[in-house]
Amino acid sequence: YTGNYSFHTQHEENAFWGVDLLQVRFADHIKIFNRKENSKKIQHFDIMLFTDMLTWEKIHTYQETFGGILDGNPFTCKINKKARYIRIQSKGKASLSYDQIAVFEKLTCN
Repeated sequence: YTGNYSFHTQHEENAFWGVDLLQVRFADHIKIFNRKENSKKIQHFDIMLFTDMLTWEKIHTYQETFGGILDGNPFTCKINKKARYIRIQSKGKASLSYDQIAVFEKLTCN
């Protein structure tokens, strides 16, 4: 977490970042840490979950500004669902460029 970007997509229609969790897991929440130079720019994206690559569920649409590690104000979204793949996808033509994205699994104690 540096405040700079860790990845950057092309400027294209429905640009996306995704992660394969390698198996279905219970995702608790996700945090997106914005780049320092993007913290004032409105972000417009969907967060989607897949249990397979055929069936997806949009769980959140976002259109606001948010910060990152430097200001302590990352975007946080409660997921509270099972998923294998998680995708953040731009709305319309855009690029995605963030410092870090972290997905947190819900752990249970027996």
